[in-house]
Amino acid sequence: MEFSNWIANSELDGFNEDWLDSVGILDSQEQILFLRKLLELHKHNFLKLSTKKLYRIIGNPQNIDLGVYLIVKILCTYKEKGRFIYNAEIYHIISNVYIPQNKEQGLKLWAGLCTGGLLDRCEWQTNGGCIMSCYNTSDEDYILKINIAQDYSCTITFTKNARYSFKELAQKLRGGIPHCGYDSIAKRWAVPAASYSHLIHLLTHWHSDDGPIMFKLVRVDEKREYRLAKYVRPSISFCEGNYVLSEHMITRIKGFHWCAGRAYFNCPSIHNHESYQFYTLYDFIQILHLSISKNDLSRFYGDLNWFGSYLNHLFCNECGMMLEPMEQKHYNARRITYFQCHNKDCSELRKQIYINHCFQKECDNVIDSREAKKCPHGFVICTQCGVCCSEHQFTRKMAARIPVNKRIEKLYQNQGFHLENSQFYCPECGANLQQEPNEKYWYCPEHNEYLGYFPRTTKENRRKMTNYRLRHNE
Repeated sequence: MEFSNWIANSELDGFNEDWLDSVGILDSQEQILFLRKLLELHKHNFLKLSTKKLYRIIGNPQNIDLGVYLIVKILCTYKEKGRFIYNAEIYHIISNVYIPQNKEQGLKLWAGLCTGGLLDRCEWQTNGGCIMSCYNTSDEDYILKINIAQDYSCTITFTKNARYSFKELAQKLRGGIPHCGYDSIAKRWAVPAASYSHLIHLLTHWHSDDGPIMFKLVRVDEKREYRLAKYVRPSISFCEGNYVLSEHMITRIKGFHWCAGRAYFNCPSIHNHESYQFYTLYDFIQILHLSISKNDLSRFYGDLNWFGSYLNHLFCNECGMMLEPMEQKHYNARRITYFQCHNKDCSELRKQIYINHCFQKECDNVIDSREAKKCPHGFVICTQCGVCCSEHQFTRKMAARIPVNKRIEKLYQNQGFHLENSQFYCPECGANLQQEPNEKYWYCPEHNEYLGYFPRTTKENRRKMTNYRLRHNE
């Protein structure tokens, strides 16, 4: 077939404009390569790629690869309206253009989008690391504990672990940090302020074949604890990192990426590709000379990652159809948080479903009102960290005078939110959790089951649980 042969051939000559109306007959990989080659034609002035010509590619959207459709919509929307498309429009394209009939079809669409290569994937690398908080972790979880003074001199303590011997760790410190000395009485290493950058370089370039490793960093003057984690992949598919030029307060590394709520070091950003066969959305933007910043692109990828992380929850549990948004909230972190089923034959028709992310910084859970009960204040309880409501959710809104309902305003004024008052509720039945004297665990009196530390916010702590609870007799 002449059309397929032209796509497979690296030569640019021989393009037939009628092919723009026949893209749907190609398989997904051919469609992707065709779009890339069109941009190469435009780049070398073989073709003027107008909005009208781009729209011809997606004239029959049901037969068009989702990645191709999204790229064309993004480029045309920006050329026509000077703006990007974000989560509400992304959701509309998935639910109303491609109309997945069940979760399996939806997940298949998403998998195709992730593997198609048209969008800028997260190119996270093992070399580097990220800074995270230390909620509910013990010193045993870390290889080294580093106490940092105000002038960035520090002391290092080895923790008991099965991965490294004292001799191995001592060799690493002596070989990587100038003027590093061991105090045999205090049983710790001393690092002068002038050698702090060498210490951080050693930590961020620490190699391990045994999976994730962590170092505990304690700012003694501020009494704040952080962990520098290695080999911890961001839980995202597409690159949403923003490059920060300033010096990081803890590592003193100047220039890093802020991605998914964490600082990542030595991580590549979105970049151009030399061969058209590997072009991504960022290349298309550059070739068409669209004034879209990397921050705008990162926001789009952030919304796309949001959709991917929520996808398992965006289908009706009764009939399997994709849920429809009920309304958009302009002052929430995500504008779409309420959904309903529109299937007229479904018993769950038009029942309100709340889906959002947990507001706890270190919790990556999706809150789904079908999976958990509400606390007495009416907030859905997170099944992962156990938190339901906090002043933290509304502090920035109140400071900005963003309107909230009177019930929330009263709770805020009276400091009545549950997290600040150490009140927790069972996600399964809604009962008030109890804590026995001198016990670190909370338990549900209705089930007589332990639910562990609350608030429970880290993967290290969750590993100590079976699911999200432990039997009382364990």
